[in-house]
Amino acid sequence: MGDISARHLAQRSQDLLSAGPAGEREVVFENIRSAEDFIRLRAYLDGLAVVRGVQPVGAEGNQLRVRLSLATGIDRFDAMIGAGRVIEPAGADRDTPRYRLR
Repeated sequence: MGDISARHLAQRSQDLLSAGPAGEREVVFENIRSAEDFIRLRAYLDGLAVVRGVQPVGAEGNQLRVRLSLATGIDRFDAMIGAGRVIEPAGADRDTPRYRLR
């Protein structure tokens, strides 16, 4: 039973890694209104397997701009956040993906 689980986990990891080029991507998160919102967002991002790092770049109003270091492409990131129900896509502004904290 352990061998089957290990093979499934290895295949799942390979699927994640083959879902687009790894690298850094600047994104904007909206609806960040307090330190608690930031902590909740950061904890969520830190728990995603595809996120290797989060570097805040700037903030304005209720928006936070960050540089994400991703193990895969942004498409896999988008697919993973759909299941989490913490953030949702909010469009793009000049090729910068935007997300909204729920």
